[in-house]
Amino acid sequence: LIGMLPNDIQKIKEKVGNIAPGRILFTFTHTHSAPDTYGIWGATAFGIPLVSGKDPEYIEFLAEKTAACVDNSVKNIGPAKIVFAQKAISVKNLAGAPTDEIDNNLSVMQVQKSNGKIITLVNFAIHPDTSVFSLISQDLVYYLESFVGKRTNGEIIFVNGAQGGVQPRFINNKWTKKWSEAKRIGERLGKEAMDALVNHSAVFSENKVVFKKKYFYPAMQNKNFIKAAKYGFLPELRGEDGKLETEVNYLRIGNAGIITAPGEVFPSLGLEVRKTMKEKN
Repeated sequence: LIGMLPNDIQKIKEKVGNIAPGRILFTFTHTHSAPDTYGIWGATAFGIPLVSGKDPEYIEFLAEKTAACVDNSVKNIGPAKIVFAQKAISVKNLAGAPTDEIDNNLSVMQVQKSNGKIITLVNFAIHPDTSVFSLISQDLVYYLESFVGKRTNGEIIFVNGAQGGVQPRFINNKWTKKWSEAKRIGERLGKEAMDALVNHSAVFSENKVVFKKKYFYPAMQNKNFIKAAKYGFLPELRGEDGKLETEVNYLRIGNAGIITAPGEVFPSLGLEVRKTMKEKN
């Protein structure tokens, strides 16, 4: 998915029964070849939206399946060893950004459960947008997950980073929209992730988990989103003061730190946040 609106995320949290809603974190691959979960990519005429592209039945389907997945995961909690890995990679022929920096740090967290099950989380900042948008696809994420999955014999989770403006289409200012590019880039990231696990990993050494959440209320400045809400393509999520409730989260697992941010964060901000973190991973 490219993402979801706060009110739809809240509905999913309300369906979960086995964990407090405030402890559920959502992440999206941000593929551009996905169903419209916002409502702003419906039929248009001369570039002007005529109807919402959002399917309420599909949103309900997502809510039911996601909530069931969360509940099932909580039921299957068990002992595990956690391995962290991180490396800086070359972004040449991988992605570019027209006006901003690129965060070239690739991070991996692998959970090795006592029952033999392996779950690998791969974090990198990039837009999965190499393919044709009229098709439903994970884009390059599919090839990344396939590459790592075959070599770990486990489940793979891709978590995007500060990917604002970081797109394969900006490689040499040329955008080819070829499936071969999705495969090339996805497998390249998969190879980097495996190399990080083999050569740059550290086992979780501290028996400590910290989780903190903070709500804040920024003013909405995107004029297109404000217009979309006015004409009914998006729900009105602002309060009477014109501000929107959102959140940031901090999760520390041993000597590894994770910070979440809403929306599409640009690399310059992501890199500044990374500098303030004291964790090694």
